[in-house]
Amino acid sequence: MNRNFIELLQVSVGTRDELSRGLTDSEWNEIYRLAESQGLIGILFGGIERLPKEQTPFMDLLMDLLGQTEYLKTQNELGTRGTRR
Repeated sequence: MNRNFIELLQVSVGTRDELSRGLTDSEWNEIYRLAESQGLIGILFGGIERLPKEQTPFMDLLMDLLGQTEYLKTQNELGTRGTRR
């Protein structure tokens, strides 16, 4: 697994405050692909929100992540409502 991906997971769960360095656009795209394939978009977005501004991804990717995270929240809420009695 990608070191940058692991570092961002660590930021997401609070065991790290920031990445060891700023990432390139292609590195962010690789993290995005990994997160999508592992079903971790929402968790990694939480980590991105914790990063210092200078370490956040480029705006287009940030907006994609935000959109997917909001979609997942909505789907989870709808699923939760369907299981309540």
